Amino acid sequence: MTNEETANLNFNNISVLNQIWDKGSSFSYETNSRPDFGICFILSGGIKYKTEKGDFFAEKSDAVILKKDALYRADFNKNATHNILINFNCDMLAESSEFFGSKSGITILKKRGDLQNDFLEILNYYLMPGRECMVKSKLYCILDGICGFVPRDLTVMRIKHIIESDTEFKLCEPEIAKMCSLSVSTLQRIFKKEYGKSISEYRNALRISKAKKLLISRNYSMNDIAERLGFCDSGYFSRFFKKQEGLSPTKYLKQYYKM
Repeated sequence: MTNEETANLNFNNISVLNQIWDKGSSFSYETNSRPDFGICFILSGGIKYKTEKGDFFAEKSDAVILKKDALYRADFNKNATHNILINFNCDMLAESSEFFGSKSGITILKKRGDLQNDFLEILNYYLMPGRECMVKSKLYCILDGICGFVPRDLTVMRIKHIIESDTEFKLCEPEIAKMCSLSVSTLQRIFKKEYGKSISEYRNALRISKAKKLLISRNYSMNDIAERLGFCDSGYFSRFFKKQEGLSPTKYLKQYYKM
């Protein structure tokens, strides 16, 4: 995939499963093909994948790439096989013949113990309410490590997604930098180079856009809007709005409904 294509990847329907299988267990996608992409990390035990192209065996510390629409059977032949499985969808990947492109639908990456902490972290984030942005961020990290995406493109995507997923504007720049494994200065430099504005300016534009939608709906008081947008009170929100737009929220509403 090109750098431009990679930068536009959008993952959805992400699920992270913590699985423990007894010896002799199995499941099959031999009749109905796999409905989504998957990445599996083996913490202990092993899995034998049977496909039309042959058999593949994954064991402890291996990562397994599972292609969407793959046909296979998975047999658990060792005691207490423990794995973490990430399922997700991505339209662009589904259209690409190069990515996840194994003809068997199964690719075993041997001895990838370097990925274990990333899989444990994404499972932890997935189980915590309200951490969807961190789940996606960690998925980008895992794909970066597995598939050789261009780091700059992935970093830009992670930063933008985290910022836009923070709908209540509670994250500060050091927290965003930590989530992206960057220093604050590197975070600011990368974002400014890509978008031509600072993170603060970008977030302010998002805040104003959301504020206008909430004001126009007439379903929320000034206090409600201030709370939803992360302001300490309605007075601070009004001053912020006027500084950005040149008129108060009340005058904006009057002007809007005159149009």
